[in-house]
Amino acid sequence: METTLTVTFAPFVPFVTKYFPFFGPILQGAAPRQDSLHGASVSSRPLSASGEAHAVGPAGEPQAAWGARACGIEAFLFPFFLFFLKQLPWAQELKKAPICHFLAVRRPRVPLGLPGFTAAGHWLGEALEGHHEPAIGGLANLQRGLKAAQATGGTRRTRKQEAGWNDPMAPVPVLQKERVFQSGFQTYRIPALLYLPQQKILLAFAEERVDLVDEHAELIVLRRGVYDVNTHRVQWQAQEVVTQARLEGHRSMNPCPLYDEQTETLSLFFIVVLGQVSEHHQLQTRVNVTRLCQVTSSDHGRTWSPARDLTDSAIGPAHKQWATFAVGPGHCLQLHDKPRSLVVPAYAYRNLHPHQRPSPFAFCFLSHDHGDTWHSGNFVGQDSLECQVAEVGAGAQRAVYLNARSFHRARVQAQSTNDGLDFNETQLVKKLVEPPYGCHGSVVSFPSPRAGPGASERWLLYTHPSDLHERADLGVYLNAQPPDPAAWSAPALLAEGGCAYSDLQSMGPGPDGSPLFGCLYESDNYKEIIFVLFTLKQAFPGEF
Repeated sequence: METTLTVTFAPFVPFVTKYFPFFGPILQGAAPRQDSLHGASVSSRPLSASGEAHAVGPAGEPQAAWGARACGIEAFLFPFFLFFLKQLPWAQELKKAPICHFLAVRRPRVPLGLPGFTAAGHWLGEALEGHHEPAIGGLANLQRGLKAAQATGGTRRTRKQEAGWNDPMAPVPVLQKERVFQSGFQTYRIPALLYLPQQKILLAFAEERVDLVDEHAELIVLRRGVYDVNTHRVQWQAQEVVTQARLEGHRSMNPCPLYDEQTETLSLFFIVVLGQVSEHHQLQTRVNVTRLCQVTSSDHGRTWSPARDLTDSAIGPAHKQWATFAVGPGHCLQLHDKPRSLVVPAYAYRNLHPHQRPSPFAFCFLSHDHGDTWHSGNFVGQDSLECQVAEVGAGAQRAVYLNARSFHRARVQAQSTNDGLDFNETQLVKKLVEPPYGCHGSVVSFPSPRAGPGASERWLLYTHPSDLHERADLGVYLNAQPPDPAAWSAPALLAEGGCAYSDLQSMGPGPDGSPLFGCLYESDNYKEIIFVLFTLKQAFPGEF
């Protein structure tokens, strides 16, 4: 479930209507209201963090009609925006307005308005937020951004260009790349992947939705794949609905699979949300209508138990103190401690102050009796959202590593030495960049392919969009010295173009002798979910 965010034309509307009143009726649809998650004025066109509009526009106007009109208003207002910025008093007023929330959101590669809008807007947004030479001032940075926009033909520079790579980085060679879910009459989002090593089975889960809007999620679907060790390919079977994974009157979201190796029980954790109540509405009203559920299977996902509502037992009275919460999304973790504990990563928006907006904190649901009972661990630092966990080290050095989405343009991480109950202070991982408002990423640990003194017992692999400005260019990152945040490698390009959420699985040794991985990720502006199979040597040949 993605954080609902909103963007606005509001800072520009007063200036246009003041000096050009005859445009007032045209701009009525852009009238602001104060309900952005970041305290900015917002229009009646709310967007999710994925950049998708909600279903209904102002006064019940259909989404498609409002979206088209909003794009027209955007293109219409941009020349006035540039004109006003040239006037010092107006520029000073604009600098006080929260327009970074309008300018820094994810944009398509082709700007909607005039050429240069995207790059110029990004520069101004970051200047106002203090990311680029704050001493120079907003106007100087805008001028710099406009020149950059002209030089690049109005498109944003990618992370690879900003890192100094002149030639495009070629995607890594892979063993298999195949579409697993494709949007058509239905839309598929939020992938989750689980590998059962004894059976050589991959389970790929996703949300089935009416469209991209979070509130229009319906069911959780599954495809089962069989890995052939001779051909080094996965044969995928037909798609099916996990019919038991639902609660009457609720929509099912955020699949999180987990396999208990001792009891040979497959669990699927997920959240259910009442009707079409949005996350944004829960944050505004502070009324939590989200619940935690689980279904189990003893035959590797062919049949499932009825849904079990874990909310009261796992969360208890704290449920009313949270505005909302979610799990994962993506795979969960079984530890190698004595009870073989089960760990489900999660995050909650806590109502800490009556006059401040709820704040997100990551944490873990824990079970030490193979899922019979559950309880909540303690919270990680503030502003940590969707997260995944991995086990690093061994013996006395064993720890739970947590990697989380954040609003700080980079991932945050934390470590627990008591099996996910408590985490140390969060660290900003500057090498793992986030696009504006962040994106879900996936992390797994695997046995180190190196032996010898000083070598880490387990390494980490991580997938996430590598572009600084939008969800694009799926990167795979390696950390051979976890949990050192400075030890992350530069990304290898796993998939070029638009991408978003992903989920990784470690699959043992590959055909070239190096560790084998499967990755399920959203591609092509959420039109499809792709599975890719690759080895560590293919992604990082320099390590061998």
